[in-house]
Amino acid sequence: MLIAGTFGTVGGDYVSDVVGFDVGMGTVVLSAALAVALSARMFLGLVGRISYWGTVVLVRCAGTTAGDYFAGRHGLNWGLPASTATWAVLMIVLLLVWREPNREAIAIHRAAA
Repeated sequence: MLIAGTFGTVGGDYVSDVVGFDVGMGTVVLSAALAVALSARMFLGLVGRISYWGTVVLVRCAGTTAGDYFAGRHGLNWGLPASTATWAVLMIVLLLVWREPNREAIAIHRAAA
């Protein structure tokens, strides 16, 4: 995880600084690449270590540029405390809304009907 995090951070900075995308466009490009990787894993059934770790690195790349965009002066300039608090609230809401259905309760309900 340490190596994947390092590659992801370096990759995100590379895309936004060296390749020439700013942090906003770098976030869009890397998020699109992440969406492709996740779709390939889900719909094409790509499994294995390379697919998994590649996706982890892409998550970190996109997260690095997104964090720089929201918190940094070259993006929205919210600052670290405001951007961290905003994303923490959004993640909590996402976790509360997006959860697996209780299969046991569904089965009981169907059996009763």
